[in-house]
Amino acid sequence: MPKISVIIPCYNAGEFLCRSINSVLQNDLQDIEIIAINDGSTDNTLEILGNFSDDRLSIIDQPNSGASAARNAGINKASGEFVLFLDSDDFLCPNILNELYQNAIKFDADIVFEDFNYYYDESKIIAQTNYETNSGLVDKERFLFDYFTISKSVFPCIWGKIIKTSLLKDNNLKFIDKVFVAEDANLNAKLIWLAQKIVKINKPICNYQIGSNNSSKQMKFKHFSDVRIVQSDLERFFDKFSLNDTQKAYVNAYFLNLKYAAALTLKPYSFDDYGKVMEFACADIKTAFKSPGFKLLNKKLKILFYLFRFSFSYKIYAKIIGLKFK
Repeated sequence: MPKISVIIPCYNAGEFLCRSINSVLQNDLQDIEIIAINDGSTDNTLEILGNFSDDRLSIIDQPNSGASAARNAGINKASGEFVLFLDSDDFLCPNILNELYQNAIKFDADIVFEDFNYYYDESKIIAQTNYETNSGLVDKERFLFDYFTISKSVFPCIWGKIIKTSLLKDNNLKFIDKVFVAEDANLNAKLIWLAQKIVKINKPICNYQIGSNNSSKQMKFKHFSDVRIVQSDLERFFDKFSLNDTQKAYVNAYFLNLKYAAALTLKPYSFDDYGKVMEFACADIKTAFKSPGFKLLNKKLKILFYLFRFSFSYKIYAKIIGLKFK
């Protein structure tokens, strides 16, 4: 059994794919498998994958179905003790996999996560802290509170961590198919809720490509309907648990951030699209003020809630906060 299965969804990834895969093959842990999923690419992605001769790399070739379906195919095939998700345009830091694995074994952890770098080019690499805490086991209840209230720079990304494979498979955890935004926030929330032990290491695990990032998303109306699908799915998930009042409040705060934060801070591409988004995403915003998680939102978002609530229309709200329209 490999120690870590690295799952890499690939769609038209030819520009960065070699760098990504080599960063795994040349890392300090050799007992691994790489599962690369060619998701209907129209460039030379499949040819590049076929040029690798390392038997630790296996290739899944499927029609274009989106990153969620590609990652799910990788989960199904994964045979390692742990899973690590890596986007095809990002790449691992050197000599990091063994430290991740050894910490997982040392603490009997379900998840080990680290910081990461925003990578623009060789001359511009910006270190990003993913949750400020001491290295080692995190306080689970404190971490849950900080994550769900987005109060301490905890990123809802699915990459940047290793996850015990049994945590995924035993709980039948998958990415929501056909959802293209917040799908990682959905799965990540379930994982950290179910994990018994979570470990943080204070060093970067990977370089997140900025600029030409193939997985970057421009907000579109569909993304806001996707967020509602994510929210509904998470509501069904948490309904299975007996949450205490504190847990209900911070989980509700997470839902409020999912539902409203992007719409209230969006710099729209067109005025018509913006109106459509605001009417859809913020139609029920009056109910937010009475929600148990409202008091846990950050100050800036609370102010935006109040501004939108009492501005009478999204056009007035847009002028108040100085949004510009194309």
